[in-house]
Amino acid sequence: MRVLIVHPAGQDARAASAGGIAGYVGDLVDSLVDAGCSVAVVSAGHVYTPSLLGGRQSVGRCRAEETKPRGSVRRFQVMNSPILAPSLWQFGEPEAEITSRPVERAFRQVCQAFKPDIVHVHGFEGFGAGIVGVARRLGIKVVASIHNYHPFCPQVYLLRGRRRPCEDYDGGQACETCDTGIDIEAERRRRASGRGRPPSIKPPGRAPMITFAENGEPASESLGIEKLVHPLWTPIDDGLPAAEASKLVSGRYGQRRSAYAAALNQCAAVLAVSVATAEICIRMGVDEDRIIVDHIGSWAAAVPADRRPKAPESDTPLRLTFLGFGSYPKGLGILCDALLLLPREVRARVALSVHGPGIAEDMARLDAVQSDFAETHQGGPYTREDVVRLLDGLHAAVVPSVWHDNGPQTAIEARALGVPVIGSRIGGIPDIIADGVDGVLFRANDRADLARMIARLVSHPGDLGRLRSSIRPWITMSQHADSVLRVYERALLSRAGSGDTERV
Repeated sequence: MRVLIVHPAGQDARAASAGGIAGYVGDLVDSLVDAGCSVAVVSAGHVYTPSLLGGRQSVGRCRAEETKPRGSVRRFQVMNSPILAPSLWQFGEPEAEITSRPVERAFRQVCQAFKPDIVHVHGFEGFGAGIVGVARRLGIKVVASIHNYHPFCPQVYLLRGRRRPCEDYDGGQACETCDTGIDIEAERRRRASGRGRPPSIKPPGRAPMITFAENGEPASESLGIEKLVHPLWTPIDDGLPAAEASKLVSGRYGQRRSAYAAALNQCAAVLAVSVATAEICIRMGVDEDRIIVDHIGSWAAAVPADRRPKAPESDTPLRLTFLGFGSYPKGLGILCDALLLLPREVRARVALSVHGPGIAEDMARLDAVQSDFAETHQGGPYTREDVVRLLDGLHAAVVPSVWHDNGPQTAIEARALGVPVIGSRIGGIPDIIADGVDGVLFRANDRADLARMIARLVSHPGDLGRLRSSIRPWITMSQHADSVLRVYERALLSRAGSGDTERV
């Protein structure tokens, strides 16, 4: 079987630099090769070159180019795409994502060069919705995996202003003022020239933090924050966008969303990585009978038992960790604020280690009470090879997401390695963690609820031992690849689509 993987993060992207999706796609490629497939990978929206005619001040022609293979995996790049990746850089010009003839022409060239049986789209960033139609017209079956909400939300998180859940996008009108765009054409020229710094896309402000007086008590200006009076401290229930959301289309962003939903409805199957992801897809207009909930596998599930993280020794402080990016949606700030809400005598029985890029801003929230903890450790970026070591001797990993996190790799990896997870009750996290069985869940964005949970675990450390002993094996990448191959086989055995196909 010949499989063309559409990789949104770029050919060489891995989890350490580009997040969990990049790591997963790389693992899936390797597993498909191990299963005997011929695999190629294509990316777009990342690589730009100057025009041969216009010089460094203009961008070259959008085209497909085959690059150096990685082992047996052929690799293609759509150069000079009119659609920038990552997706936030494209905000402000949704029209190109609806249809882009240069990108679609280049993608067609890739399909003709590789002649895939299946195109598996793991994200449309840099490509746009039109590539599905290109594949179908060539008689190629398409499968799409939904790892985030980019088809329905230009900044992928379904957060209004990148901060609060967007439960009504007003047919697309709400998107117009949701974020601030950049000069996209200027950024394409900058990437092509290789000169200058990228434009700043400044994130919105973070939630206010508790400050402390000299006696260690919350300062007067902090009084009331812990009573959840600030909008960014308001707890988030696992509410989903309105079920009628897809039926109202108004303006450019409404048309963008409709185009992506239509593209997904042309796919042979849409793989949702969690139940919540499937439900959101349905509410955005994707046909229910096209969706398959397919929990992804993890490299961590194949780590032998004798090499997995060891349980902590008895009579130690409650040892917690946060692994991952320090971006607002991942919720490190929620964990830090929850620790600030703990009484000082409870903080003294908590040890915290945090590792990942961009964590300094949130960790600074703990500066005033650093000495209160049994221990704190702040590390930087880490690789997969570090994960077992970073989880060794810990009671739990904390995954405090504040968005409908589709299927966070950090939660999957910890669980697969036998470490309990304290996670937000939102998105795909409840698919990974059975509350009170092999981990515990708290109300998303609810610092007080998380603080109560941590205090309870400090008082009842035996609960974590019980949770650890109840963790069951997770899905290996080999097992997951088998399930994906079954989806491919069903797609190939199904009736051909419309009769408007041409020979590859």
